[in-house]
Amino acid sequence: MENNNEEMDLIALLRWIFGGVKNVFRSCLHFCGAILKITYREKYIMLFFMLSGVALAIYTAYPKVYRGEYLVHSEFVNSYYLKTMVDALDRNSSLMGQDMAQLLGTSQREAASIENVKAYYVLENKKTGQVMSAVYKKKIEISDTNLIVSPTKICIRLYLNDLYTIEGFKDRQYNMLHFFRTSDEFKEQAKSGMTINANMLASVNSEIAKLDSLSRVDYFQTDAKRTRMQVSFDSTGVSLGEKDKRLYHDDILHLKNKRDSLNQKMEHADVSGIVNCSPIIVKKTPVNYLPKQLIIFCGIFYILALLTAVFWENRKSIKQYLEEK
Repeated sequence: MENNNEEMDLIALLRWIFGGVKNVFRSCLHFCGAILKITYREKYIMLFFMLSGVALAIYTAYPKVYRGEYLVHSEFVNSYYLKTMVDALDRNSSLMGQDMAQLLGTSQREAASIENVKAYYVLENKKTGQVMSAVYKKKIEISDTNLIVSPTKICIRLYLNDLYTIEGFKDRQYNMLHFFRTSDEFKEQAKSGMTINANMLASVNSEIAKLDSLSRVDYFQTDAKRTRMQVSFDSTGVSLGEKDKRLYHDDILHLKNKRDSLNQKMEHADVSGIVNCSPIIVKKTPVNYLPKQLIIFCGIFYILALLTAVFWENRKSIKQYLEEK
C-alpha cells in the first residue's frame, strides 16, 4: 500500500514538473509570437531603428587602426626581459624620461600614430628552433610536446592609426632595433649574456684542447711494456687489432658542435646583442570589429525599437492614464 502511494506521489511530481516545463515553453512561444506580431505591425519603426543600429555599428567598427608584427630575437637577453621592456612602451607614458619618438628613433608624427605596443611570447620547435606561432593569450597552453616557449624570441605587435606609418615600419626595421640599442638596461643585460657566452666558449676550447692532447698522448705511447691491444668481435670470432685511433672522438665532436653554436651566437648578433628584428606579419587592412559591433548595436537598437513600438501602440492609453486625476 505504501509503495503504491509512493508511486502515485512520484507520478504526480513528474506530471507537475512536465506541466511546469510545458507552461514555460508555451509562455515563451506566446512571448515570441507577440514580439513577431508587434515587429510586423510596426515594421517601419523597427526598420528605422535596425538601419540606425547597422549604420552605427559600421561607423564604430572601423577606427582605422592598422596592425604590424615583428619578431625580435636575442640570444643574450631572455624573452621574459624582452617582453617586460616592450610592455613598458605606451603611447601615454614615457620610459626613462624619453618620449616615444626618441625611443624608436622616428618622427613625432609617426610616434603619435602609435595606438598600442604589445609583446607576446612565441612557441618554437625545441629541436630546430623554428618559430611556429605567437601566444596572444595571457595563459600559455601547449598541447604539442615538440613545442616550447622560446627563451630568446618574442613577437611585438604595433597598432597604428596611419597606413603610411605601417608601411614605414615595414620597410625600416631599425625602429624597434633602435629601442633596444639605446636602452641602458638592455645593453647591460646583453653585455652580461655576451660575457657568459665568451666564458663558455673559452671553457669549451680549453676542454677540446685537453681532450685532443690526451688522445694523442694515449694513442702514441711508445713504451713497449704499455703497448695496448684492442679486442674486437666480428662474425668469424675474436680478433686482435691495433688500438682505435678514434679515442675521445664523441666527446670532442660534441664539444666542437657546442663551440660552433656559441660562435654562431656571437657572429649573428650585432653590438647590442640583437640577432634579428624582422616583420613577420603586416596587416594593411583596418582591424575589423564589424561582426562584434553588429551584434551589440543591432541587439540594443532592436530592444529600443520594441519599446518604442509598444509605446506607440499604447500611446492613447498612456495619455489617458496620465490625464486621469
